[in-house]
Amino acid sequence: MIAVARAYLGTFLGGMLFAMLCAAGVMSLDRSAPFEVLSVEPAHVRPGEFVTIRAKVRRDTARGCAASFSRYLFDSASVRFDLGDASLSASGIHSLERRTPGELIVTALVPSIAARGPATIETQLEYVWLQ
Repeated sequence: MIAVARAYLGTFLGGMLFAMLCAAGVMSLDRSAPFEVLSVEPAHVRPGEFVTIRAKVRRDTARGCAASFSRYLFDSASVRFDLGDASLSASGIHSLERRTPGELIVTALVPSIAARGPATIETQLEYVWLQ
């Protein structure tokens, strides 16, 4: 009886190890990002005003990824302003793509103390594969 239990446990663990290695292999072959910025329209505002950034993007909604992100504004003096953190579920990303296909529209308040001149908004993304 113990030998049968050991054989079953060994088969089960071997099968689990094989499944984990297959999943890791599939993920390691997937090198393209699920999101890509293709182009961005320049925008012009003054400190203290809202800016709307429009970008052409590619979203790979077939991957079933959720995303967490942080946005920062760097003013012309390279001072960083935190614009906040957010996250989207995979269904939220699908909804966003249906609402604005191939486009990302972001509105943010430029801090009134930001230096005048060229500024950039940077987004740090972290994707979580849920499938």
